Amino acid sequence: MLAVLTVAVAAALIIQTRDPRQPPTDIRPSRPAQQGIWLDRAEVRRLPMAGPAWENVRAEASKPLPPPHVSDATSLHDTSTLAVALVAARTGDPDYRRKAAEAIESAIGTEHAPSSAGSRHLPICRNTTSYVIAADLIDLHDYDAERDSDFKTWIEALRDNSYASEEPARVIHEERSNNHGTMCGAARAAIARYLGDRTELARTAQVLKGWMGDRRSYRFDDYPSGSDTYMADPARPRPVNPPRATKDGHNVDGLQPAEHARCGTFRWPPCYTVYPWGGLAGAVVTAEILRRAGYADVFEWKNRALLRAYTGLYELSTLEPVWWREATTGDDSWQPWLANHVYDTDFPAVTPTNPGRNMGWTDWTHGPGTAAEPEVSGADPVLRPGAAHGAASLRRSVAAGQLGGYEQNGEGDRHSGD
Repeated sequence: MLAVLTVAVAAALIIQTRDPRQPPTDIRPSRPAQQGIWLDRAEVRRLPMAGPAWENVRAEASKPLPPPHVSDATSLHDTSTLAVALVAARTGDPDYRRKAAEAIESAIGTEHAPSSAGSRHLPICRNTTSYVIAADLIDLHDYDAERDSDFKTWIEALRDNSYASEEPARVIHEERSNNHGTMCGAARAAIARYLGDRTELARTAQVLKGWMGDRRSYRFDDYPSGSDTYMADPARPRPVNPPRATKDGHNVDGLQPAEHARCGTFRWPPCYTVYPWGGLAGAVVTAEILRRAGYADVFEWKNRALLRAYTGLYELSTLEPVWWREATTGDDSWQPWLANHVYDTDFPAVTPTNPGRNMGWTDWTHGPGTAAEPEVSGADPVLRPGAAHGAASLRRSVAAGQLGGYEQNGEGDRHSGD
């Protein structure tokens, strides 16, 4: 434990001294935190036990879980464990609670196994978040205090330790403007909430606010090659393009330059890549954890950056349908449900969903009115209506000046010479 704390202190010092240009953390929650990192047990107990979304979660929880492998970027053990914990919380069945606790314990140490990814930190960050939420849902401390102590030591190390000579996850969150950073942000937020670390949570909020485009809060200046070609203002780069951003006459509002550049320099429409969905997967989970932790306006930050990012992908799909296919047939099919839940939009979504890289089961947990979709016969997924409401309402807001430019709303950059 002493070694873990020593590494944590060292990592904290790295953060504080790495870039003195960054402003100090001054973001605080605006209201008391809700119970539950993702949902509390009382909320889960009110969720329906009928319909394809519930049946999907229950089926996953009832079958043997895949092997735990935290160092594997494609592991589904984490989201499967989350399914078990959700069913345990909903049914009160002690067998599911025991199964979830054992699954969480079995993951400890697997971060040292061979990695299937080009980095060690990315799978660790992807796979940590759901374990933390699962532990919270089953109240691991009440179930087995010794296991919970071991779990807390482990997740603190996952956040603060260096693996394979890479920087710790908390530092990756602050350095990377792409999905590596946002995935580590989601894990960092979940861990901070579980450990009750308000200072760490506030720092996570500060970085997310900067990722959304508020350079007064936090500034990302290092981007992959070619990212600048997707920026409206490369001299003042932002991970999410600002409202009304254009490039060569094309609307790039809400696009993520670091992710689109993974497929090459600017072209229109952009060549397809799944990476923008990965960036959003980490960011939207971070935001929801922060919202429940008392950062009530997180989804409004920098002119609804997350809504604009989803709208940007949807509007690309009107040019090339493949851009939204990931959200209806891929492992990001959980994302539209969460976006629709927080923004009251109607982006296309399917049920049952596929578990994603760091989250899943949102068609059950975050469906409209927390009600299951209508039951259907057969195994075909149910497709929600199109995103006309979400995209159109966003365009109306922009036209009305409600999502004004950065200087127009008095939120210009803090740093002179940007």
